[in-house]
Parts: sequence; C-alpha cells; structure tokens
Amino acid sequence: MPSYNNDLFNIEPYFDDYSEDKNFHKILFRPGYAVQARELSQIQSILQNQIERFGNHVFKDGSKVYGADSAFQTVDFIRVTSTSPIASFSGFEVSSEDNLNVAKVIHVEDATTEDNFYVLFVQVVKGTLANLVASTTLTSSIDTEVATATVGGTTQSGTAKLYSVSEGIFFIDGYFVRTEEQHAPSFGTTTAGIRQYNDIDGVFGFDIQKNYIGANEDETLRDPARGFYNFNAPGSDRYQIVLDLSFFTSAERDNFVPLATLTSGVITNQVIYSDYNELEKTLARRTFDESGSYITDPFELEVQPDPLSSSKLSLAIGSGKAYIFGHEFDNQTIEFKELDRARTTATRESTEVKPFDLGNYIDNMTIVSNPFGEDFFEGALIEGGLEVSIFKVDTLVGTATVISVQTSPNGHRLYLKDISISPNQNLIGADTEETFELRIGNTIVLAQKTNVNGPLVTEGDNHSLVFPVDKGTTVKDITDLKVRIRKAFTNLSSIGNELVLSLPSFIQGNYSFVGPLDTLDNNFVDTYYQLFQREPDGNISLVSSGSYSMVNEGSQLTISNLSAGVSYMLLATLELDTDPSQAGDNGIRRKIKTTDVLTVDSTDVGQDQEGRYYIELNRADVLKINSVVDDNNNNVSVVSDFLFDNGQRDYSYEYGRLYFTQSSETKYKDEDLNFSFSLTVNYDYFEHDGFGPLTVDSYPLDAINYEDIPLFTSPISGKTVSLASCVDFRFTRDDARRVNADEEPTEDPPVNTPLSSSSVPVFQIDQSRENDVLKIKHNYYLPRIDKLVLNRDLNNETTVFTVVKGFPSLSPVPPEDIENSLTLYKMILPAYTHNPEDVILERTPHKRYTMSEIGEVDKRLEQVELLSSLTNVEAKVDSITFVDRTDSSQEADKKAILVDDFGGHGIGDVSKDDYKCSIDIQNKELRPAFKSHAYDLAAQSVDAGLTVDSNGIVMVNYSATGTTLAAQIKASEKISINPYQVTNWVGTIHLDDPIDVWFDETKRPRVKTNTLGENDAWVATSYDDTRVGFGSQWNDWEALWSGIAIDKKPDSAKIKNLLSIPRVNESLNTMRDRFEKDLILQRRTKSVEQRSSDILSSMSAFPDHIIKTLKGKIVDLSVVPYMRAKLITVTAEGLKPNTSVDVFIDNVLATSYISTPNWSNTTDDTGKLQQFVILLPTSKFLTGKRILKIVDTANTTIAESTLYSQGVYETRSQGVSSVRPIIRRRQTVTSSAIPSDVNTRKSELRTSKKYQWVDPFAQTFFVDESENPQGIFLQSVQVAFAKKDSTLPVTFQIRPTKNGYPHPSAIIPFSEVVVYPPSINLQATTKPNISNGTKVTFKTPVFLEPGEYALCMVSNSKDYEVYTATTGATELTDADEANRIQKQVYSGKLFRPQNTNVAEPDYTKDLMFIARRCEFVTSGNRSITLAATNTGSSHKADLSRVISYIQKPVSTETQITYSLLDNAAVNENSNIALNEEKTISTDAGSITVSFLNGNSDVSPVMDSKSTALLHIETEVNNNIGTQDDENPIGTSVGSSARYISKRVELLDNNVANDFHVFVDAVKPENTQYEIYVKPRKAGDSTDFDLLPYRRLQRINQEKFSEDESTIITEEFRLSDTQNTYTSFAIKICLYSGNNDSQGSSVVDPNGTVVPVIKSVRAVALEHGTS
Repeated sequence: MPSYNNDLFNIEPYFDDYSEDKNFHKILFRPGYAVQARELSQIQSILQNQIERFGNHVFKDGSKVYGADSAFQTVDFIRVTSTSPIASFSGFEVSSEDNLNVAKVIHVEDATTEDNFYVLFVQVVKGTLANLVASTTLTSSIDTEVATATVGGTTQSGTAKLYSVSEGIFFIDGYFVRTEEQHAPSFGTTTAGIRQYNDIDGVFGFDIQKNYIGANEDETLRDPARGFYNFNAPGSDRYQIVLDLSFFTSAERDNFVPLATLTSGVITNQVIYSDYNELEKTLARRTFDESGSYITDPFELEVQPDPLSSSKLSLAIGSGKAYIFGHEFDNQTIEFKELDRARTTATRESTEVKPFDLGNYIDNMTIVSNPFGEDFFEGALIEGGLEVSIFKVDTLVGTATVISVQTSPNGHRLYLKDISISPNQNLIGADTEETFELRIGNTIVLAQKTNVNGPLVTEGDNHSLVFPVDKGTTVKDITDLKVRIRKAFTNLSSIGNELVLSLPSFIQGNYSFVGPLDTLDNNFVDTYYQLFQREPDGNISLVSSGSYSMVNEGSQLTISNLSAGVSYMLLATLELDTDPSQAGDNGIRRKIKTTDVLTVDSTDVGQDQEGRYYIELNRADVLKINSVVDDNNNNVSVVSDFLFDNGQRDYSYEYGRLYFTQSSETKYKDEDLNFSFSLTVNYDYFEHDGFGPLTVDSYPLDAINYEDIPLFTSPISGKTVSLASCVDFRFTRDDARRVNADEEPTEDPPVNTPLSSSSVPVFQIDQSRENDVLKIKHNYYLPRIDKLVLNRDLNNETTVFTVVKGFPSLSPVPPEDIENSLTLYKMILPAYTHNPEDVILERTPHKRYTMSEIGEVDKRLEQVELLSSLTNVEAKVDSITFVDRTDSSQEADKKAILVDDFGGHGIGDVSKDDYKCSIDIQNKELRPAFKSHAYDLAAQSVDAGLTVDSNGIVMVNYSATGTTLAAQIKASEKISINPYQVTNWVGTIHLDDPIDVWFDETKRPRVKTNTLGENDAWVATSYDDTRVGFGSQWNDWEALWSGIAIDKKPDSAKIKNLLSIPRVNESLNTMRDRFEKDLILQRRTKSVEQRSSDILSSMSAFPDHIIKTLKGKIVDLSVVPYMRAKLITVTAEGLKPNTSVDVFIDNVLATSYISTPNWSNTTDDTGKLQQFVILLPTSKFLTGKRILKIVDTANTTIAESTLYSQGVYETRSQGVSSVRPIIRRRQTVTSSAIPSDVNTRKSELRTSKKYQWVDPFAQTFFVDESENPQGIFLQSVQVAFAKKDSTLPVTFQIRPTKNGYPHPSAIIPFSEVVVYPPSINLQATTKPNISNGTKVTFKTPVFLEPGEYALCMVSNSKDYEVYTATTGATELTDADEANRIQKQVYSGKLFRPQNTNVAEPDYTKDLMFIARRCEFVTSGNRSITLAATNTGSSHKADLSRVISYIQKPVSTETQITYSLLDNAAVNENSNIALNEEKTISTDAGSITVSFLNGNSDVSPVMDSKSTALLHIETEVNNNIGTQDDENPIGTSVGSSARYISKRVELLDNNVANDFHVFVDAVKPENTQYEIYVKPRKAGDSTDFDLLPYRRLQRINQEKFSEDESTIITEEFRLSDTQNTYTSFAIKICLYSGNNDSQGSSVVDPNGTVVPVIKSVRAVALEHGTS
C-alpha cells in the first residue's frame, strides 16, 4: 500500500487531497493568503512520497531495513495469578521459596476472559522446572521490591515455542517504521478458550495497526508552552503505524507481514527481506559475471551407512568453501544428507544362454574302451574327472582331465580341463594321417581321433557351470526359468518286456520328461534319451532306439519291446519350467545358512599342486570365517595368519580351506619343521537342500540379506560374478551325505544331498536344437547417477546442500543441472548399492585458480608438444620394426602390446601372491615394496632454558610477571557482561591430546576413487594380507598424509563407468579370499584382453582424485586410512547445569569408549562434566577431522571439539597463526553452522531457521606492528570484577577480529579459560584497583601477530559485572574531588551483547583491564631431546622422517639433529636419506631440537604431543638369477621385489612365439632387474597360475645409470621361438645393489640402492609367418 491513502487522509477533518497523478512536488505559499490545514498535510505527503520512491528502489514493501534479528527457542511456561503488576516480571528472575530453583522470565502473556491466568515464559537457570512449579509460590526482586505469583491452572507448566524479534526498522507502506523488541509464543485454544502451547502450526508476523492519535489518547499532544495563552490546548492529530508481533494459524490476513512459518515445531519458509546493504549484491553480481560460481576449497564428501534405514546412505559433507553466484559460502562443520540406494527394479523378459559349452573339448572322438561302467556314459559331468594322457601316435604330448562325455553327430565330444602340454610338444596335427589318443595311464586307450589336421582341442567360451544373465546383472529375483537337464536312472528292471519309469515325487510338478506327450520317434529318442543294458559279463552296451518304443506321459515314460529280466540304465532329458521366486518346492535347490565350529591340528594339513599348505574344513560352500583362535595361546585370534578358500570351483562346491600365509607358515612349525598346533575355527557355510539349479531365490531373505549373497571368482578365467546374478548348476562335494550313484533318490532327499553327476544342463552340440537353451526371465536392480549440489539460496539451511536424483537405467546419465545451483559431486550408484564404498564420487571441476596455479598451467602448455610425444609410449613401440628370427629378410608380426608407465597399479595383477612392489604414482615409478614404522616421541631431557607446559607445548623460558602489552586502569561504572541474561549453553571441551600424526595400518583404508585401477593395490590383497595395501604406494606418507608440494600435483582423468562390477557386503570379508584376492577382481578381470587391431593397454593419465590443499601442499583423499587407537582425556565445562548428556564422535554414540570408572554423565551445578578418558578404538573412524560432541537429548546444551588425525592441518586461519588449528565454535545450541562475520552471518548461516545470536562481551586491543613487528605471546589478562555469580563460571577467550568486530566463531588456540566464582576477586565500588583484579594466566601463551584482537568474556549469568570507563563520566575514586574522564582512555572498542542482535561497538567505553605479554629469555641452553616411546620388533630403516609441528615467528629458528645420522642437522617433515641402512631394535632414534631466538618478544614453539619418527624399510634383496624366480610362485629364495602384469589374451586365433620387452629405468651400478614372461602354449588349459616363468635375455650390452637423472633403455627377448602361445604375463624382479646393507647412492634417497623402473613395454611377436 502506498504511503498516501485517500481513504485514510482525504477525510474529515484532515482533507488531505494530495494526488500523485498531478506531479505536485512543492507547495509555494503566497503572502496575503491564509495557510490551509490541508496544505500543511500535503507538504508531508509530497515529502513522504519522495522518501517512498527511494525506499521502493532499495526495499520491497515489508522489508526489514536493519536490526530486527529474530530468535526461535524452546522455553518453559508457568501459569500464575498475581496481585503484582505481572508485566513487570519480564526480564527478572523468579525463584522457589527455598531459592534452589531459579528461572529467568523472558516474556509475559496477559490473562484472557476464557483463560484467566497469566503465563510466564521462562528459562530455568538453576534447578528444575518441576521443583520450581512444585513450590507454588514464586518470588521475584523487581526494582528492589519483592513480587510474588501463585502457580495455578489445570496445565500449570510445560514447554512452548517462543519467537523473538529485537528492535529494528521495517519498510511499511512507504514509511520506515520502528519496532520494539517483542516476543510471541505459538499457541492454540481449546473449545473452552484455554491456551495450549505444544505442537501448534501457524505463522509469526507483524499485525500492522494504523491509528489516528489525538490529544485525548495521548496527553503529550497538548501544547506544552506553559505561560502562553494556548498552553494545554489540543494540538494536531498524529498518524501512527504499530507493528505488533503476533501468532496466527493462517497468514491469510490483511495488514499482516509474515515473518516465519512454524511447522511441526520447526521454523520453515522464513521470509527473507531485502537488506539495506546493496553493495554486497553488486559485488556478488560482479564476481559472478567475472568468474562464475567456483570452489576455492573442495568440500570433503564421505558416504556412510544410514543409521536409520538400510535402503539409504548418509552423505557426510565436510568443510569446504565456494562462491556461488558471487556469494561466499564457507562450511566448517559436517552436514549430513540422505542418499537413496539404487534399489529401483526393471524386468528382463528373456535371457537365453546358448549353447552350453563347458570349456575346451575334442569333437568327433571314438570311444575305444569303457572300463568304468555306466557312470562314464551319463552324458554329463564326471565328478572329480578322469585323468588321461594325450598321445600323438605313440608320443606323449600332454595330460588332461575328462570332465564330461557328450553324444555328437559324428561320435562323442569329450570336455577337458587342466590340459598340460609337455615341453617342446603341441596338440596340433600336422597332416591328415596323424592320430591322437586319450589313454588311461599309458596303455589303455579310452578314445581316439584320426586324421587330425590342425588343432586337436577346440577352446570353448565357457569354463564353468555357473551361467550369469546377460543383462541386468544385479538380479533381484528370477520369475521364469526354463532349462533341460540330463538325469541318469540306474538299476531299472523290466516287467515282462515293458519298463515304466516315473519321476520321483519331490521333483514332480516342476520337471517332466522332454518331448511331446506321445510315442517318441527314433530320431528324438537318439537325441534326448540313451538306453543302456548290462550284459551278463558286466559290460555296458547301448540299446538301439529302433528295437524299442518309448511313450512320454510327462512325469512318466513307458518303454516297450524290451528283454525280460535285464538290468537297464536310462540317460534321460528332463525339462524344468518354473518360477523360482515363488515360495515352496519349485525345482531349485535352497541354501541354508549354518554355523559350524571345528577344531583342527597338524593332522588336518594338506598341500596343493602349488606346494601351498592348507587346513581343510569339513564343509563345502563356506560363506565366511567368523574366527580362528589358537587353543594353545589363550585363544588369541590368528585370523590374519590364513587365506580363505571358500571351496567354490567352476564345476563344483568343494570343501573350504584355510591356507597358511607365506609369513605364518613357519609360525606353526616346530624346530623339526613339522606342523604343530591346535586351532578352533568358527565359520558359516551353506547346506544345500533339494534338487535342481541354484538361483538368487535359493537364498531365503529371512536367513541371509541380499547384499550378503556371495561372489564367485573363477580360478580358471579369473572373472568374478555375483551368485545372485547366475543360474548355478554346480554339484556339492559332501561325501558323508552323498546318495550312492547307483541308487534311486529317496522320496525326501536328506539335506545337502548333492545333485547326481547327471543333473546338469544339456550341452547343445547340434545348433538346430533351439529349445536346448537356458531361458531366464528376471527382475533386476538399476544403477543411477545422482548429483550433490550447493543451492544459491544460502538462506535455506535445509536445502543449501541438495541431492538431485537421477533416473535409474542400465546406462544411467547424470540428471540435468538445476538452475541457481553449483554441482559439487556426481555420485555413481551401482545397482542395489551394497556398500557405501561402492558409490563412485566424481568431483566437478569448479576450481578457482590462483595466479601461481595459472602460471604453472602456462608452463605446462609450453611443453605440450614435448609431453604429447612422451606420453605416446605405445606409438614408440608400434613404430619399431622387428626382424623375423626365422627369415631376416622379413618382418615379424606384432600380435599384442602391453604398456605400463606406472601411473598406478591398474595394469599390475595385484591379486597375485608374487606381486610385491610399490608404485610412486606422482612420479610414475616402480619400486620395491616397503614397510612404514611410526614411533611417537616423548621428552627425554629438557634444558633448563625451556618450558614444557601441560599442553605439551615447548618454548623458551619467559618471566613469571610478564610485560604490559595494553592497559586501561580507570573506572567510572560497572556493567554486566550479560545484561539480558541470554542463556546459550554452548560449552567448551578441552582435549589433552587432540592431534594424532599417524594412522592405523591394520585395516584396509577406505578407497574413495579408483577410476582407472591406480589404487587397486589398496583395494586388493597382494603378497601379505596383514599389510592391507600399505607398502604398495611409494611416498604414501606424503601423498596421502602430510602432503606434496603443489608443483608435484598429478593431472586428472575422466572416471570410467564401473557399474557392471559384482558386489557383496564387505562385512563378509573377515579373511582374505584365496582366489578372489579380496575383491580386486570386482573391478576388472585378471586378463587384459587385446585385439590385433587395437592391442594397446596403457594407463598414461592420472585419475580424478579428490585433492585437498593445506598449507601449500596437496593431500590426495582418494585413499583414506583409519584412525589408530588413542587415549584422550576430556574436560567439558560451560554446559547446562544438572543435565544428563551423551558423548558422540561424529554421529556415533561413543559412551562405550569411555574408560573412566563410575563416570557420571550428568553435569554439576556449575555445568561442568566429570573429567573422563575416552579410548578411541582402532580402525573405527576414518582419519581427518572428527567432531567429539557432548549433547543432551533435548538439544538444550552442547559442547564440541575437533579431533585431528591428519598428516597436515591448517595452522593459519582468520589472520591467526598457531602451532595448533584455530578453535571453531558454533553460535547457538541449535545451529551447527560456523559464521565468519557478524555482519554477514545471516547469509552465511542460511537462516531459514532463526537463531538467537549470542555475541560475547568484548574489548578489543592491538598488537602494534611498530613496537612488536614479530608479534607477541600473550601471557595473561587481568580484569576488575564488581559482582559475580555464586555458581556459574565465566569464560575468557581471545578472538581475532573481522571487519572491526570480534569474530563470531573463531577462538585463538590456548586462549580459552573457564574461571569459577571462587577464583574471581571482587573490587570495591568506591575505588576499584585493577592491580588486585582477577588475573587469568594462559597455560600456553597465546601467539598474536600484529593486528587487532578481542578479549571476550562469556557467561550464562547476568550477575557478572565488570568495571569500565566512559569518556566524560566521573572516575570512581575515594578522593575528595572526583576526576572527570576527559578523553577516551584507550584506543580499543567495547562490545556489549545485545538481546538477539549484533553486539555494536561503544567508542566511549573501555574495559578496565591489563594484558601482559611474555618476556622471553634470550640466552642459555635451550634444547629438548625426544625419543621414541613405543619401540617394537626389530626392523630395517632406509629412510626417515621427523614429524613435527613447529611455529617459528620472525627472528626465531630451530635446529633439529638426528641420532641416526650421528646427530647431523635435518629438516622436519622432509624425507631424510640415511647414509646406510639402519637396524632398528630397542632404539628407534631420537631428535634434539635447539631453540634460537634473538628477540625477547617471541620464541619458537613446538607441539611435543604431535611429534613422531617415521622409518621406511625397503623390502628388497639381491638374490639375482635364482631358479626360484622362474617358479609359478616365488619364495624368499628369489627376488623379494616383484611386479607382475595382468594376463594378456591374444584373441581372434592369434598366436605368438616370441616376446620383446623394453624397459626404461634408472639403474645404479651393481643393482639389477630381470624380466620374465609367463606364456601359455596354444591348447594348454593348465591353470595359468601354475605355469612357470621364462627368463628373457638381454639384447646388447647391459647398461647402468650415471646419476638419478639418467634413464636407460634395455631390450629383452625369449631365447627361442619353438612354441606358440596364446596368452602371457610379464614379471619384473628388482634386486638391490648391496644386499640390504652398506653404501648410499646418488640415484636413490635410501640407504639401500635399488633400481627404479619408469616404464615397461612388452610386444608379443609371431615369427615365420611369411
């Protein structure tokens, strides 16, 4: 509504007929003409119209102009009656008659006609509300008079929601209207009119009241001109606008300005009005136009389980900073958002698996003899297989195992496994006359094939009885399953000349005999049925289908025209057509989860073909190992001593095994090297029940969760699948429960009855048999890509971070960017999303570049041409011409190229036990593996010239009295530091040791990014499971922990889609899996498959890692280790008195970690919590910043502190430099956000919820740069108190200032001190003396650089009063004549807290105080020696690092000497090369730190509690050229540093007979490396892991590097070209130059000299093709 309203002003008696349409801007009075009353009114209207136009340009109607901060809080209410003026209670305390229960009255509501009780809204400051109400009579001292109130009413007390608005200005109808501080509760009424205050929804706002006020309403409008004729005459009326804070259940009202909506007890839809400061918007718009939205400090993101819902995840969004649409957003806390797991489903109508190949086979063979009876002719799987020798004519050329015999059009097809070719032999027929035979032993011919010209063996596509679906591989359930299965029926006897065969009852209804329900013709019978008869001599013969007839009745077969009294066997084909997802008997097997406990000893040890020892469990299909304990050693857990083999094979479920690790084998052997032990193993396994295949529906959901369905990694192919996505026909080995193969199945087969050897699918040989396929219809889960965005509306706390949900699809795409937001992360959710770790995080590149970073980019661009040529290493290999070794005039054919430039472990096969190396990802180098040994340091000796305080801070001695830095010694009045008694129970926590400088190395770290496999070694287990990836990334102590200089930062690469990875709940991985290699094969198969047209596999680009910049270094957060165990003493103060609280670390209840006996979780009368010790468990929390929080269930009090488990943390922030991170303090109990500026916190805190700002009482002071250019250390402050509370404490803090105001949330480290009433010295009001004031000495002096700071005092009591001096006031003194304070006594500013408003500076007042700085000693011995406190077992050390946090102000220095270098000087936080390899036993080394300062103002500072030694032990030897390195699995006899590539398969029938390998390396003199190849011969199906390596020969003279910058290139090749190969892998063995001992090298920073491999390029060649 405009300021001028005709209906309001153009009425009698005012007649203001102003019209804006006439454009009158001035009234021009003329002499001789009477002035009209309406003209005087129009003057105001014209002027107000001009003001209104300007106001409309700046503000919207109803906008807040300034002030008027609002707060929303939960308070208590009490209904009372009183004879005293009830409104006078507001702002004062009421107490019970015994004064033990006290509450502050915040607001008073009058009685109404229906509800005739007054209502006091209070905050209890002492005792409890219940005890206060029980007192009945409440008393209060109001202006020295005692007032009373009587509690009454039906509902005497309870809780209410109170909305408060402080004094301010609003723009209403063109006027700038002032409003006083007001309060309003939310309430509803009963039908009787009684007010109710709980769970009421509605709207808070201003009810606009417009009034005409005359002299009758306001006596002040009468003429005050006493002595004149018109004295007391009525004057002109006034137009009044009043804003009355009210609560209504609906906002649909006239003349109403809504402020906030209350929904379910929470303030929502806060109306944000234009602020006066348009400059901020202009600057924001300019920033956005120039730079767009960008991120200056990436937001950390961690995906966690949701504690409330298994279908959701929780996103923990950590600290970060961004500018969104020009507005600054700085998040300093952890905020949580829900993320739905990808559980949407779709349906795959039909999957056909066709044909059923079962690995390699020989077709068209003739069976020569059958000495094994009918079992051999069952036409399906032979359990255990039949070992045979392969002869070419009469020459033994290999061995194999026959696993199945099938009828084929021209004889039989024999499926083989474990094919092994003899040296210098092959399975290829050279002419049409050659004959191959399969023999039992060397004499009995089982089968033969003549006229072989070409390969004898055909390689099948499938080597397993596990058949995965082809699409939608995360299967929810199978709704239709059709398959034909072979089944043998034995010991059948004819009755007369007829045989009637019925299906057993337990499979009827699901299975039927295949074929039409009629007499089957002979061709059909020959295809699907085989009838055998046993001759009198015991031999088996096939009965011709033409001699009998067969009638199919579905579940019954009738065979006629048979011989009487003859024993028959029928090999029949059954058809299954069922819905496995339905409950009941439906033709599939079920799995029953069972637990077994087994005691094993040395008699249970076995040895496999690889020579590895194991303990065999007595159950097949083992799910997981729960525990393994040593019976002879107090039942200590020894799980880490074993590898887990669950028993799953490609064709069967075998007994589970526990394999000894290489390192644990000797542990269980006696002095005679015989095994001797007794262990108890607790494990879960599956019993199999029923008949038929296994599917996802075989796992009952009431017994096993979907996410716990196991994975299967094929030992043959290396591929991993989830058994939830497969149809599984494997039989189960369980000899104790096996049904005899010659017996009919019982009507109710016992649990775990295995399938008979013929209950496997029909293998389709004739491609025309279209129905002989596996048909599947299934429902499956869909993956999804979501986004995490930062919204432009920073004022809405609930939506500032928003998850934008993508559309579920097999090929998902990210959702569209939403308007007015900044995308922070893309989150790729695999189907079902088994684990939080499965979510792939891709950070969006909204990076802000500094000029130095742009300069670095420019430098790189200058080298683009060079870099592009260097990165194309594959082109370098492909351009080489290789001479045919059989004909030098020809070129050899290149068949495959394998390149690894060591940008990570993606090309290496980390699953191999032999894989024992590390890769420096930043420098792209292959090195030996290593071990890290971290030792905490403690003071061993301290010179007298140093001080070590209770915080563990070391500095030079300083005088006890200190030197005055700032002082104001006058006083003119006393004021309260909390005049409005605003209670804000945000307490303080002091941790005695808040920082840990190392991490836990017993649990595998959390891998957040592994897009190209560069972090495979962290995900997988390599040579030693106990290492859980540690030792595989060289320089991880910098790259992942302490940070690398920015100029070493790697490039980034786009993330790859990994959604097809099979997954399982990681909680099952209690022990490393023998074949699965701890799930690494989820990410890629063992082999790197190549085609001749595109055969390069390389990893030349770095992945898109999550990078954090701290102190000028970058830390890679793609791999995050866990925190190690740590004892911390916790002191919590300033909490709400007499309140029970809980302790949390992040969102995890941590009460169980408290080790203090009989600890009480209830605060005392002062708000202090009993000191307690908390034992952080090892491997529970990820490293980084963790929040320790103490809070009550009602959320009325809270205290927080940060635990730092980081290799580097920011010690400079908000203009403050310290040896520890700055303290961040939330503003209120209900808001976790951390503001950075009192003037902008409304936007920073995103206040759709309004909070009660609690700015502290503060006095600013300065550190003068001209006097103290290096800064000072504040030693103490002294304040004169006039009054104190009897119970509650006062907290002193030193805060930095921001824009001249005390920082609202930052507290300088070591500056927070809680002082209790007994320690407060009160000064007389007549003449206060600051020298006798309360002195607060900081336990650790507080370092302050030149600048302005604020001495703050905080208390929840109004009784603390301090003396101040006001310019122009009279000084308090006992002298006869008081002195008047003529000028400002100090150059600082005094800030007094306001009720829910910004504390504004008062330039006329200053606190009476003295601030003293340290005066340091500048001479004497000032050294401290620190030694290791946790020495353990003996080990080697090649490299060291001193971890220390030392602050060195200008003109100070420290020097560190290191005992392991003969006390030579070293630098902290840098790699230290040892001049020789050291043996560390009881002495892990010590450091001596000398403190140097030439200025008494400052001293170096060291945090002794954050000091440690790190030793790096390189694992390498010089056992060069031993035969052991050619074995399939190496031992300690050979090289201890080995790299193995993934297997390369030559596809499209390509073969190779030679391998050339090029190696770029830095190879110091006397060091060595050797190259090996593991080739597989054509036709050889031996497990690739069991094949030996062949050592390659160097071509040309061996080379060595002159220095660390000299890279040599050497070439290797096979010694001959006699054999052809279809796959290969490369092994590199590294050897040290001096057998782990003496000497140093310019090439390597270690005491042990080692070669460093820069790249390897392997080429598979075929010679003799021309």
